[in-house]
Amino acid sequence: MPSTKLFLSALLTTSIALSIPACSQPTVVDAVPRQTSKQPTFHVNDAPRKEEQRKTAEWNGTELSFLNSDHFACFHADPGQLLENMRALDINQEGLQKQLASLIGPGNGKLENLKNIWCVLDREFFSVIPDMTGQPTTSPIILIFDFTAPVNESELDAQKQKSSTLLSSEQDKSPEAPPGPDSGPPEIRMLSDRRIALGASAALDKLAGNERGATPLIRDLQALPTDAELTGVISISPIRTTLQGVFDLLRNAPGNIGQLADLPSDLQKLTFKLNLKKPKEFVELAFFMDNPGLQSEMFEMANTALTNSAGTSSTAIPGLPAGGLPFGGMEDSQLVETESTRLLMELVEQIQQERLLQVRQAPQQLIFTMAQPPQLTAAVQAVIRDSQRQIAAQQRVDRLRKIAAALKQYEEQYGSLPPVDARNETDGLPAQLSWRVGILPMLGYEELYNRFQFDQPWDHPENLQVAEEIPEEFQLEPGTNLSNLHLFCGPGGLHNDRTRGPELDQIKDRKIWNAIVIEGADKTALPWTQPEALDGPADSLNRFGKAEENGVLMIDGRFEVRGVRRDLEKIRSVLSVGGGETMKRTDFIKLN
Repeated sequence: MPSTKLFLSALLTTSIALSIPACSQPTVVDAVPRQTSKQPTFHVNDAPRKEEQRKTAEWNGTELSFLNSDHFACFHADPGQLLENMRALDINQEGLQKQLASLIGPGNGKLENLKNIWCVLDREFFSVIPDMTGQPTTSPIILIFDFTAPVNESELDAQKQKSSTLLSSEQDKSPEAPPGPDSGPPEIRMLSDRRIALGASAALDKLAGNERGATPLIRDLQALPTDAELTGVISISPIRTTLQGVFDLLRNAPGNIGQLADLPSDLQKLTFKLNLKKPKEFVELAFFMDNPGLQSEMFEMANTALTNSAGTSSTAIPGLPAGGLPFGGMEDSQLVETESTRLLMELVEQIQQERLLQVRQAPQQLIFTMAQPPQLTAAVQAVIRDSQRQIAAQQRVDRLRKIAAALKQYEEQYGSLPPVDARNETDGLPAQLSWRVGILPMLGYEELYNRFQFDQPWDHPENLQVAEEIPEEFQLEPGTNLSNLHLFCGPGGLHNDRTRGPELDQIKDRKIWNAIVIEGADKTALPWTQPEALDGPADSLNRFGKAEENGVLMIDGRFEVRGVRRDLEKIRSVLSVGGGETMKRTDFIKLN
């Protein structure tokens, strides 16, 4: 599911970003405990841990047994440090906790039980560019979680089955866009009683290990100091041929790259470290090479570039789109507005102006180090907030897609959409419940549907008791039985006759331009079984969607989920089924 992919992206980002402390020096807080007048000192941010807790186990054959000769890169994050700094940065862990639980089950997915997080790449990384058919190949990125306690296998299997069912539902509703090899959730596989791997099936098959010996990557990891909170190694040996092919193209391109053309044959590995205990060498990236001449040339080039950039201003972040971060949904044509872009641009300027990025030479090494920027904490917090907002938005999109599939099934079965007031189609009793109740069987909640008393109003005690079990697809937020997903029965709306379900032929405009369900503002939320709809003229943006987003989510007449741009005229257009309005692609928001 798209939300699963977002979780993997967010977890990697969080593993890196939240290894950053709130400040380079520990903050000290005085407190008076009960029944004593002595004032102890508490270190809040860079809290000292016991020496035995600071020691990281050497990576041995057991720890690294998942690696083989196909793997060329491996990164490791310390979950304990990650959680410690989430607390220091006052970042809510609940969203990440729920995402992990949604993948492997609530019992297994407890953040405090994580021992190691690994991210592994194999040589197929260079094949992820879409092939001639336009389909991407299987993703080579694998996440591996080590736990302090044995994994509950039955809970994991149940969660895997649930994910498989949801994926089938997602694929059934989009026949015009067949899934590619990398679509849907990754496979979840147990490697041992305390280790779980997430990734594409083909990539996970390689973890079985054609060889368990000391591959170049394992040797490089074992040689890496383990005192940093985030470490990584890229071993060149498994990808040297591929890398050489790239540089051969550069050698023949216009311009002279000099001795850099020899880099693939002389470069042995790259190492990455992020270390909280060394604020002046906060990040370190080292190139290991055998050619002293090449090393000297690269040093001169890098040193000149860094010297020339000192004191200058940057108007863009290299490698990032002008509209924002690559979380999907950060560009101006997408749903979620970003707050991190400006802060990251200022961060880049700070690094340049204050020469926080340095380069030096060591025997057979070219080492780049970056001191911790003072503004880093604010930028990290903004990145995490942006990622969390995008995940939450994608979850809403996923729930709407399930509702869209149920509406399509309902229309195919009855020849019309459900009316505002749902009725039991079997006995034709008067309608006294919401349309949301009417599509419960199509959503997979037939048992819940059968417990409603259709001869009683929605607020009858028996129906209110049943309504406490609100399906998550309709739920505004956890802990409530409210829904802000509405039909529209205002002027020109499709559902003006509340007691009869409209037929799709009543839509005179293009179905892609019309909303059959629209997301209202939070303040429009009602008990999910109450037979009400948005009525009256669409005269205020405050009635629709979320004010902080660029668009309003809707289900169109083709049963697809779209986002209409947050503009009152555009919203009126999608709610009017026969107004003759013409809409453009740019009137809608890109969704993942």
